[in-house]
Amino acid sequence: MIAIVPDANTILSGMISPNGATRKIIDLALAKKIILYGSEVTYKEFCEKIQIDRFKKYIKRQYSSFEKIIYDYRSFINVVDTFDILSKTTIITADPDDDEYLKVAIASNSKIIISRDHHLLDLKTYADTIIINPEMFLNTRYKLNNGKLF
Repeated sequence: MIAIVPDANTILSGMISPNGATRKIIDLALAKKIILYGSEVTYKEFCEKIQIDRFKKYIKRQYSSFEKIIYDYRSFINVVDTFDILSKTTIITADPDDDEYLKVAIASNSKIIISRDHHLLDLKTYADTIIINPEMFLNTRYKLNNGKLF
């Protein structure tokens, strides 16, 4: 199974939109075809994002409450501890908060970070982890899984 770190926007997009690449990624996780990782820090970021006014109408339409979307998030994101990883290093100087996704990838031994954030995407790779957008992941997942389609 492929271990993946999605950023908070990827997950939020997939949870409030019934279609599209980000929803397909969540569906793959729910079908146990991939495993998604995050941390307490990325969880807090997600919780902050669902409170943004422009998302509230979508969340209310698809979920009965904010507690329900948080429960669903926790049902398919595996949380890892990133406390001591890269603690004195800043990789993404333009947005140091994005370093958390690199930490999660290291802690979970994930080889893929999925994001549309240009700060992450501009890195392209970090250590042995590739950073790609959701559409690129879906278009290349056959190759990423050693020729086995999932």
